[in-house]
Amino acid sequence: MKIGDWLDSGDPHEADRSAAQAAWLNSWAGSRETAEGARVLDLGCGDGRTVIQAAVAGCDVVGVDCKEDALARCRASLEQSGVDAKLMQQDVLAPWADIGSSFDLVLCLGNTFMLFWELDAATTLLARCRTHLAPGGMVVIDDIPSEFQPEVDSGNWTTGLSPDGNLQMIWDEHDSIFTIRGGDAIDEDSWSLQDDDVRLRLWTRQSLSDVAGAAGLSGPDAPVEGPGEGAVLVMRSTQA
Repeated sequence: MKIGDWLDSGDPHEADRSAAQAAWLNSWAGSRETAEGARVLDLGCGDGRTVIQAAVAGCDVVGVDCKEDALARCRASLEQSGVDAKLMQQDVLAPWADIGSSFDLVLCLGNTFMLFWELDAATTLLARCRTHLAPGGMVVIDDIPSEFQPEVDSGNWTTGLSPDGNLQMIWDEHDSIFTIRGGDAIDEDSWSLQDDDVRLRLWTRQSLSDVAGAAGLSGPDAPVEGPGEGAVLVMRSTQA
């Protein structure tokens, strides 16, 4: 098992954080005069956790994922839920084809943004999101610092094996980049990142602010109260 298996799961969040994100999305849809026709782009849509919720709210949804098996599961879930969305297989760092523009909401949830561990790649992605925003639109990601930084600060995320020996965590020596190996992938003779390790960046609020600013976005801002607090971060275009 590699950390990618966790990210590919139906819901990589704990139940309370997932519920807070769902509540935020419902609040956003409900705050509009009508959600009908609001355009939502879900990057790294996976099994469709967020795609389905936005579609049920009446939004015009485009779900993008690089893995066809994830999109197949998403299609099945959409059919079971009785709603529809446009699904596309796409590497979000490659040029976007036929995705469209003028989205009211661009989502990158499920800890997907942690996969963009290279600063230039993260900046490129956010800049591309900005160019696809409708006036007043928002880019929304997980509140990664709020979710994971307390764990790091408590000392629970040091390089080493978990007490039960089922997980191996390895940090880069010079940056906030890490991987988690599990099962047959654990190698107690290897304590540095290897080429086949899935790298993740533990984004801080400052590092997110830096890449957002470079991409022409504000924030990231967390909801101060109510739905989404501690679960999502919101960025808006700073370009005229």
